[in-house]
Amino acid sequence: MSGHATGSGEGPMSKSMLRSTIIGVAWGGGLFAALSIYQSLAGGGPFLQHLNPIAVMTVIGGTVGGLIGPMIGAIVARRRNR
Repeated sequence: MSGHATGSGEGPMSKSMLRSTIIGVAWGGGLFAALSIYQSLAGGGPFLQHLNPIAVMTVIGGTVGGLIGPMIGAIVARRRNR
């Protein structure tokens, strides 16, 4: 790999891409965590037994959000420039 970014940017990861990634991680992780907590509360039973699945789903949501965030950020930036 050459380490050069395609398109406009300041190197391998531009500030806007980094910002979109961080926002995506926060939204994805928060959404998956909230849904997991809701499901565990709706299912009943001791809450402590649900902590591991909630943590796993939060990590998965953060990963998905981190991957999708830059794509959504690029779409939003293109629409603003029209």
